[in-house]
Amino acid sequence: MSSKREQIVAAVVTALGGGGKPAAVPAPVRTRIDSPDAEQLPALTVYQLAETVEPERPPRPQRSRRGPIVRRQVEVAVEVLTKASETTAADEAADAALVWATQALRARTPTDDPEGAFAAFGDLADEVDELATKFEYEMRGETAFCRATQTWRIEYQTLSGDPEQTT
Repeated sequence: MSSKREQIVAAVVTALGGGGKPAAVPAPVRTRIDSPDAEQLPALTVYQLAETVEPERPPRPQRSRRGPIVRRQVEVAVEVLTKASETTAADEAADAALVWATQALRARTPTDDPEGAFAAFGDLADEVDELATKFEYEMRGETAFCRATQTWRIEYQTLSGDPEQTT
C-alpha cells in the first residue's frame, strides 16, 4: 500500500487526465524534471511541494499525550507550460488548463451538495483549496513562453505512526 499523500498526488493526476478534460488541455505528467521542448507544448505537470503535519492534541491543556491521529496538509503544484502563437498570448494559452484544474479538483459528489466529498479524492481528502497561481514568462528567440503554476493545499489525516492508515 502507498501513503495517503502518494494516493492524493496520484488522484490529482488521474482527475486532470479524466473524463470531461477539454481537448485543448494536455494529458498530465507526474513530476517532470526537465522542461519539455517547444514542440511538446502545451504540457501539464503535477508534483509535490511540501507536506506539513499537525498532531491532534487532547482538548485539555494539562494532558501532554498526543492522540493517535495527525492532520496533514500536502501542497501540490499543477504546472502548465505554454507558448504563444500568432493569435494567442502565452498566458492566454494556459487558461484552459488552469480552469480545468480548478473544475476537476474542486468538483463535489454529489454535484449539487456544497458539503459533499471531493470527487477526485473520494475519502482521501478532507479539504481541497486552491492557494495561488504564479505566472512566469520567458522569451526564446521570437517565441514567448509562459509557466503558470497553481498551488493546491489538500488536507487529510492519518494515524500518527502510519501514513498509510486512517484508522
